[in-house]
Amino acid sequence: MRLANERFELASAAVDCLIYDWNVEQDTVERTEGLTRILGYSLEEADATGAWLLDLIHPDDRRRVQEEAEAAWEAGDRYAIEYRIRRKDGQYIYVLDQGIVVLRNQGRRPVRQVGSITDISDRKRAEEERERLLRCERAARAEAEAANRIKDEFLAILSHELKSPLNAIVGWSKILRSHQLDQKTTERALDTIERNAQLQTRLIEELLDISHIMQGRLSLNRSLVNPASPIHKAIETVGLAIEAKNIQLATFIHPNVGILSGILLVFNRSYGISCQMRLSSHPQAGR
Repeated sequence: MRLANERFELASAAVDCLIYDWNVEQDTVERTEGLTRILGYSLEEADATGAWLLDLIHPDDRRRVQEEAEAAWEAGDRYAIEYRIRRKDGQYIYVLDQGIVVLRNQGRRPVRQVGSITDISDRKRAEEERERLLRCERAARAEAEAANRIKDEFLAILSHELKSPLNAIVGWSKILRSHQLDQKTTERALDTIERNAQLQTRLIEELLDISHIMQGRLSLNRSLVNPASPIHKAIETVGLAIEAKNIQLATFIHPNVGILSGILLVFNRSYGISCQMRLSSHPQAGR
């Protein structure tokens, strides 16, 4: 018996865990010296009951531990439960509690359990660090994908913005070559060509400064805007393309729309017109 007890003590010390023998019906527990190594309590300081250990379990884990234990008892004789438990110094550590039911009563309720409690804090910290790194990697991937989507959207809009002035320039140039325009229409054609050429130049100049956009340093200047003027110019820019597709475009802009303070962005989208206004009241604005 002495040699058997000695081998048991040596084995429990070798695996660096707390081994217990729990009489469930009487709630009495015998524990090894692993209690001191794991939780910092001496055998004399600890109550030899299961209730004493249960009180040390983290409040957020206590109910779950009881539910998992009940489920394990009903499913079979073996159990393995992870939870947080408070050491003597007040720090919580993660442990793995696993064991076996060695005796049941006639109602199949556990009477005696033998098990071990092992400190798995290092493993849990490694798992949490791995999860943190995975979250960071997923966030970085999502950010990169979002940046690619923004770039693709920007290039799609840019292609439309570059194409619209060229359509107007080419279209009016072909009409001028026909020499069938009166003086007023010729002047209008030349004005449209010049304005769209200047617009094309501005777009190219802005492309040369695209680094500001990529770095998030693009600034929009608020100014006084008469919405009627840019809308008329936008319609005029795509007018030839609209006519070529036999589309009739009817517009009405109130003559007293007034001056507004804000930013007006007018985009051509597949020969349609989309206006976006960011406006606020201004002392000079009529309304």
